[in-house]
Amino acid sequence: MTADMESAAQPLFCRDADGDPSGALARRLFQLQTLNEASFELSRLASAQEIADSFLLTAMGALGAVQGFVLVMTAAGVRRALSIRGFPEAETAGLRDDPGRIMQTYCSGVKPGKPSPPSRPHILFAGKTSGPMLFPSGTVILVKWVMDDECGFVGLGPKIKEAYSGEDRDFLISLTATFQHFLGRAFFIEEIHRLNADLQSGYAELQDSLAASRRLGKELDRRVYHLRAVNDTVNELSGLLDSGELMQRFLLLSMGAVSAARGYLALFSQPGEQRRLVCRGMEEAVLAEASGSRISRLVTRMLFSGGQGGGSGGLRRGLAVDAEVLTQAGLPADMPGVWFVVDDSRFGFLGLGDRLTPAAFDPLECDFLLTATGAFTVFLRNAGLYEEKNRLIDNLAAQNRELQETLDCLTRSRQEVDVLKAAKQRITELVRCEMDRVGRVSVMDFVLILCVSLAIGILFNSANPSGVGLLPSSWSRPAIQAVDPSLARSRLDQGAAVVVDARPREFFEMKHIPGAVNLPLSLFDFVYGMEMADLDPAREVVVYGGNISRRYDDDVAALLIERGHSDVKVLSGGLDAWEKRGFPVTP
Repeated sequence: MTADMESAAQPLFCRDADGDPSGALARRLFQLQTLNEASFELSRLASAQEIADSFLLTAMGALGAVQGFVLVMTAAGVRRALSIRGFPEAETAGLRDDPGRIMQTYCSGVKPGKPSPPSRPHILFAGKTSGPMLFPSGTVILVKWVMDDECGFVGLGPKIKEAYSGEDRDFLISLTATFQHFLGRAFFIEEIHRLNADLQSGYAELQDSLAASRRLGKELDRRVYHLRAVNDTVNELSGLLDSGELMQRFLLLSMGAVSAARGYLALFSQPGEQRRLVCRGMEEAVLAEASGSRISRLVTRMLFSGGQGGGSGGLRRGLAVDAEVLTQAGLPADMPGVWFVVDDSRFGFLGLGDRLTPAAFDPLECDFLLTATGAFTVFLRNAGLYEEKNRLIDNLAAQNRELQETLDCLTRSRQEVDVLKAAKQRITELVRCEMDRVGRVSVMDFVLILCVSLAIGILFNSANPSGVGLLPSSWSRPAIQAVDPSLARSRLDQGAAVVVDARPREFFEMKHIPGAVNLPLSLFDFVYGMEMADLDPAREVVVYGGNISRRYDDDVAALLIERGHSDVKVLSGGLDAWEKRGFPVTP
């Protein structure tokens, strides 16, 4: 056994000073002081890299080494700390760039996720030959240790004056054990910090989740409130059959649901622009400019514009919140609300203002208003049908009374009819005699026949309250100017004229002139208000649509002239003449 190995086998504190007069005791004392100072210095550091740097400087200084390195890495080959002193950069490339290969070569038993029992630092290499594989070639002594799933190496180059003794190796192992202790402490502190950061992050996420759950709870509470409000509205309105009371209740329920202090509900009917108005918290004079035509234009714009609440999905109701749009309709700009269409002849607007929260309607309030308004229109139609039924019953009763009176009148006039029949027979005989006598028809004969016809018509009208017009109404109306189809086609192509189809809707849908406006006689007032109210009265209008049984074109043209249109013409020959010319029609 060599002297160095014998020296290493002796305890650090039990060497005989008389057996080593060269000062070994002093060196041990220095080494102990160095260990103490290193422990104090390393205890003040918290970073693994700082501990590695301080440890390497202490080891090199205490042992007089000119080169050294410290490498700490995980079982996965990830470098945790690296400190290099004195070695050329080319020789330490493996330490920097490929720690995983070193891990596989020297620490293959350490696996990720499977902590190994801590092992005391031990010397892996000590000699004067070239350094161990994968480490700098100038490495003279190499120490290895394992701690959990991490592995570390301490390597030193040659000393300045002499080779490493057994005492030096013992000291390096003791110093490395101290380094290992404080490095584990640093890793433990880093793990605590990481866990604390994770806890802080988890706590923040928990707080966010709690806040989100609270927001969701509030949202669910509001949704439940609005659903209950819709249910209460339906239950409240379902038993009402009077339109006026129905409007009053719906306005109050809507104001309560959105916390509005003012509100109004306007219902318009065509023709005649009849208006029914219910107000709460405001004067009716505020709505003096809200006419049926202006509201009709607003409803038409919303139905076909595709904008906000534009009746998407077949709905005939929507929101109107734009101040400019409300002002154009003659409605208060600060009272947004819901427009709705009840049926083909009735439409209206619900306006709400002075809410407790000045913000716009939120999505839940919008859903409530649209849903509640839909239910209201259904109940309003039912109430209208009920009122119409009562009106028809009253009219039928009145007609029954009139019919009874007519029957009584007919019974009383039976004798008069018999007299008239006898008179008719005598007149017939007289006429026959006169014809036989004269042998030809004279002007007086026509006058006599006309007088008899008038007398019979007057007697029939006196016996029948409904009566029959003696002359068609069209005879008293001035003739309307006709226009040739070719000229009408030229005016339409130039954009100088508007073509109107006066036939009922079902005939219009079968075929019509492209670009024609369908203006049926039965719906003239409603359709005119929606489609042609803004048309320039001086613009040329060409009307077609007459048939054998009914001159729809003449009647609609007459109504357009009554509405102030100065240039109204009837298409000569109607749609048949148009098609015979080869002009296009649209199915």
